[in-house]
Amino acid sequence: LWAHFEANSVAFGQSHSGTLKVCMQAFWKEFWAHVGAYFEVCLQSFVGEHAAI
Repeated sequence: LWAHFEANSVAFGQSHSGTLKVCMQAFWKEFWAHVGAYFEVCLQSFVGEHAAI
């Protein structure tokens, strides 16, 4: 099933490579921006808690 999906993804990617690439880059850029911000907040509160102790 995965190989089938992968083959379809590759075929789709080749036929829509430009659009797909731009969309994926935008998605990952947003994703990492949000994840990075989330981890930063968690890290700061974690460090803050331990600094207070």
